[in-house]
Amino acid sequence: MGTSATAHATEPSAERARVLLGYRRIGTAVRTCPDEATFRALVAARLGYEAFVDDGSTSENALTLRVEFRPRGALVAGSLELTAHGAPRGDRTMNAAPADCYELAASLALAAAVAVDPEGALAQKTVASPGQAPPSSSSSITPPPTSSERSLPPSPPPPLRPPLPPAEKTRLAAFLDAGAVVSVGIQPRPAPGIRLGSYLGRRAWSVGLEMVAFLPSERAQPYGTVSAHALYGSLLPCLHPGGTRLTVDVCAVMSLGALFSDGAGVTRSRPVTDLYATVGARVGLTLTVSDRVGFALDAEAPLALSRVHLLVDDAGVSRELWAAGRVGFIAGARVVLKLH
Repeated sequence: MGTSATAHATEPSAERARVLLGYRRIGTAVRTCPDEATFRALVAARLGYEAFVDDGSTSENALTLRVEFRPRGALVAGSLELTAHGAPRGDRTMNAAPADCYELAASLALAAAVAVDPEGALAQKTVASPGQAPPSSSSSITPPPTSSERSLPPSPPPPLRPPLPPAEKTRLAAFLDAGAVVSVGIQPRPAPGIRLGSYLGRRAWSVGLEMVAFLPSERAQPYGTVSAHALYGSLLPCLHPGGTRLTVDVCAVMSLGALFSDGAGVTRSRPVTDLYATVGARVGLTLTVSDRVGFALDAEAPLALSRVHLLVDDAGVSRELWAAGRVGFIAGARVVLKLH
């Protein structure tokens, strides 16, 4: 990767480096990456002493190290920047999967230790598991070689992250959503409605329940006017391929409820309640804007298992005032809230 600066650590290990630390985790990195205390401990393990100082205990030659973890597409980007009196001394960027952010932090801790005190970092022996390759990186922190560095073997790879406890591996997330929908082919005219839902799942799949209500819509015929509205519930098993920010939602939809219809301007008119039962498929996109909030757009094609036919008595003649379509179309937009 490209090189933009080179850090030269001038403090000999006998004088122990004094470093101010600025540590940030942004977005999903707050949940997946180690906290500041863990990062300090990783650097101290590499140096054999605590190099970071508080604001009130800085010296004239104190260095400043800024460390940040943030989402980058489906990965987590970790970066560090070393300055002295505001002048850049070097920087480094590494990428890793969210589940490997501990290893990413350990690699950055090694880079930070070598940058601020190369002799101290190389002299300190660290026990680590062999065979762990560091995450892919773009680095511009390259400390100058010392006389002892040429004779020492390369530093061992960062330690593996401790295994996740069983509860964290199997934990399910709960979600609530609410939004607006519009239907075509289900009622006499296109009709607006509202949709409320809840579901459980992990990143790659979920199972949800929804309640949908459509407002009445009307259509005038030469021998009368028909009005209809619907209320039903749905079961949705879904798959969610994609990254941490944008996912594709592919769901099977099974719905059951009631379609209420009525005729006006005819000889005899009375409300009719019919079974509303459909199966279909839904495809959508969900954009996650934070750990708790997302926005989704989707389209659904329900196939009616039982069609509704509204017959009226027009001066003694039975006429079909309206019949529901075999296949409908529903489009919706919703807000998704994640619960813990």
